[in-house]
Amino acid sequence: MSITDHSPSTGVVTVIVILIAIAALGALILGCWCYLRLQKLSQSEDEESIVGEGET
Repeated sequence: MSITDHSPSTGVVTVIVILIAIAALGALILGCWCYLRLQKLSQSEDEESIVGEGET
């Protein structure tokens, strides 16, 4: 991928690359946030299941 400065499409390519980078960063943050929420939910479920097993 050799990008030449005199090509008019370089601006478009730059914008696309920036948009992809922003989208990837947003997806990464969203993924981490969802992962942490699921981890908290699974931890609370594990505590309940441990209590349930103790009762039987």
